[in-house]
Amino acid sequence: MIGCDYIKYIINININNNYTRIILLKKNNKRITIEHNFIENISINNMKQLCENIKLNIHSIENTYKRDCKLLFNIQTEDIIVRNIEDINISKKRDILGIIKYNINQYMPINLEDYKIRYKILEKNHNTGTVQIVLCPIHIIKLCNDIAQILDMKAKILNVNFDILQKLINLGTITNLDSTNLFIELRDKEFLLNKVINSIVYESYILPRNIATLQHIRLISENYNNIYYYGDSEIKEDIKELNLNLNSIILNMGKVTLDISKDLNKDVNRYINAIGIVI
Repeated sequence: MIGCDYIKYIINININNNYTRIILLKKNNKRITIEHNFIENISINNMKQLCENIKLNIHSIENTYKRDCKLLFNIQTEDIIVRNIEDINISKKRDILGIIKYNINQYMPINLEDYKIRYKILEKNHNTGTVQIVLCPIHIIKLCNDIAQILDMKAKILNVNFDILQKLINLGTITNLDSTNLFIELRDKEFLLNKVINSIVYESYILPRNIATLQHIRLISENYNNIYYYGDSEIKEDIKELNLNLNSIILNMGKVTLDISKDLNKDVNRYINAIGIVI
């Protein structure tokens, strides 16, 4: 087989608060094919059952499980904490993590030993800056490792809430951005809101799909030039009643061709996370 025609199979496991989505993708040269899509309505609190059901779904795909698959996780739960801390001394890189931990201990009632900390500098002003911190619970990392172990596979990538959206923006796959943009991931029971300013995801948080959240979206929508939507759920009456100028995400795939299996829903917005994880 010619090297450029080598087929890669990717299993994308997208873990949310109330359900888990499993997507099998095939990547061949400049073509991405979404072949299978499963949804498990099991909470991550029921880890054992979730792991077993994921195993059954993947094993049901004839011959695929035996191939050399990559296992890629995307974690989008309310347990992921994203915060911005302003005016941090960033003059010495080796001291930044310690300063972050000090700030967290001052203002957040959590045990840092239960989290893996990741950070990036959003803005710099001489020796100080605004730092974005992401706290990922260790129990979620363990869940991903447990799933990989049950499947006898090795997890390659662990993304959290906004990683994929930021990746698509950085690659230029999402275009037509203004200086202020609001991205809403639609789910049946909740919304994931991503605030993008000057092509950087500044805030990312999950809210329940209820009247209070809809009022919040209506209120903050005035601060954004563009509002985009994507996700598993359709635009239902609750969203329509907001009378917002909502735009679906249009992907600039360049020379990459996207195919969706004839048995699956053809709405590309439902597969944004899966596409972003492999592009």
